[in-house]
Amino acid sequence: GSVSEAADEFYRIRAQQESVHRRTASLDKVLSSAIQRIERKAEKFALSIGDEAEIERLRLYGELLTAHMYSIKSGSREASMQNYYLDPPATVVIPLDETLSVSDNAQQYYKKYRKAKYAREIATVKFQEAENEFSYLRGIYEDLAACTTDADFEEIRQELEAGGYVRSNQKKRIKLPSSKPHHFVSSDGIDIFVGKNNTQNDRLTFRESSPDDIWLHTKDIHGSHVIIRAFGADVPDSTLLEAAILAALHSQAKAAPSVPVDYTKRKFVKKPSGAKPGMVVYTNQKTLIVNPDPLLENRLRK
Repeated sequence: GSVSEAADEFYRIRAQQESVHRRTASLDKVLSSAIQRIERKAEKFALSIGDEAEIERLRLYGELLTAHMYSIKSGSREASMQNYYLDPPATVVIPLDETLSVSDNAQQYYKKYRKAKYAREIATVKFQEAENEFSYLRGIYEDLAACTTDADFEEIRQELEAGGYVRSNQKKRIKLPSSKPHHFVSSDGIDIFVGKNNTQNDRLTFRESSPDDIWLHTKDIHGSHVIIRAFGADVPDSTLLEAAILAALHSQAKAAPSVPVDYTKRKFVKKPSGAKPGMVVYTNQKTLIVNPDPLLENRLRK
């Protein structure tokens, strides 16, 4: 019977994968178009950031006109003067509005300077927001590709729904059990868990681990949260290294030759209020540089 059992298992897994694949295709489209939209938005903000040197020149003109106010004839179209801020000083010619007094011309330059500086600051913030959203969605895109069960998929869909990226389909919602993180056992016999998506990362870090467990994450790179179930005991270097390699393999840097991975005790990981799923801040970390060896995963998989 073991052959037929194995065959049943094979077909069950295959059916499951096909079902996940069909469902991921629809979200794939949604994510691709959201990512393209944000790329366009980021480009637009990058273009409107404005050249800092140009903006500073407006301020300089205002200052020079204020300093030389009494030596400029009113009604002039331009004023030529020494720019003492340069070393050596150089002559600068400042265009003027001949219908305004010299003092009003100086005020106009200050006003333009403040307006341009403010616009630059806003565009810089908007650009950063677009960049952050882009990397957030890129991460979800990779999580989607790694889905193996309907529960994995459903969690990602619900996260996108909560973020307003896909419309809610209450009617079709089936109550699935929570998806499970990847489970590995280190060569020292210690349990290591790796989150598969943002929802699961949050759950693994904040609900399914203890304060003294070891928490790992690729440094400044989107990736899974990894937990070494240490029960407060010292973790051997070999287990730490294996967990760091798993963190690298489950990150956007999995193809890189060497990857920095931060680790700290779970109690030093916090969730900022209002942060997106999977987003955390942490302190007291140390960093390991590892080489993501894909063969390790099969050796340690439970």
